[in-house]
This record gives sequence, C-alpha cells and structure tokens, in this order.
Amino acid sequence: ALDTSYKPGVDAVRADLFQGVSGQITALAAYLGDWSLEEMALVLHGKGSMSDWEFEGFGGSLYGEIVLGTSVFYNAGALGYYADLNVTIPDDDSFLRTLVGVQLKPSESTHLNIELYLQLLGESDPSDYLAQYSSPRFGRGELWLAGLLYGAVAGQVELTPLLSLGGAVI
Repeated sequence: ALDTSYKPGVDAVRADLFQGVSGQITALAAYLGDWSLEEMALVLHGKGSMSDWEFEGFGGSLYGEIVLGTSVFYNAGALGYYADLNVTIPDDDSFLRTLVGVQLKPSESTHLNIELYLQLLGESDPSDYLAQYSSPRFGRGELWLAGLLYGAVAGQVELTPLLSLGGAVI
C-alpha cells in the first residue's frame, strides 16, 4: 500500500499482505531522524485468528534496539480476555511492558473494561517521575506513563448508533 497523502514529518514505506478473513502481515520501514539503523524503525507485524482467539506478534528494530511483542484476545461471549507483552532489548538493560484485561459486555450497547498495566522501566516513587518525563524514551513517545503499575476501569455505552458516552478511572 502506497500512501500519497502529505503528512509532514512522516517518511515511511509499508507493505501489507492479507491472508483469508483475518490474517495480515505488515512490514514497515520508517525514518526517525536519520537513515542509519540507529535512527530508523524496521518492523514486521502479523495477526490472525483461530476460532474465538485472536493473535498478534511483532518484532523490530526501533532506534537500534530490538523490540518484540505479542497480543492475545479470547472472546467468550459476554466476556473477553486479553493480554499484551512487549520487551525492549537495548544495549544496557532490557525491560518489559505488559497488560492484562477483561472486557465485560452486559449488552450490545454497553462495554466495561478492567485492566492492569505494568512497565518495568517505570518509577515506583512519584517523586522520581520528573526524571522519567525528561528521558529520551518519553520525549519521543516510546513511553507515555511514568509509573510502574497502573489499574484502570473504563466504560462505554452507545446512546444512539452515532453517539456514545464513555469514561475511565485510572
């Protein structure tokens, strides 16, 4: 797929291969500051489904660091279970980010999600958050939370087919 729309600051090449109803493989190369391997993103992402399960996996090099990840979602009717795992392997010390959650669907128009998120690169003491906010990883959008552990409850209700109301507590 070649995107010819103009987007300042976005230089990338992406190729998508579709297989069956839900299978997809995407290869991506993006400019992140220089055309060297340390300043590019090279990513291979795949996803598919089997029965009530959905699977995703990716591997890549971002800013010269290896990043690997996987996601899984299981649809059990009114309940859905999901988990994500992402590990970054820099030169000094690798770290992981993971999320587990459950989605409750009491009706066709009502959804409630409960999630727990852990990022081992985060700070456990809020007085140390400022150092996290000034890190290069935070500055380039690789991290967007400064803490170590988060919990969230989010809900959404469809008021009309074109209007929904949602909220979250983190």
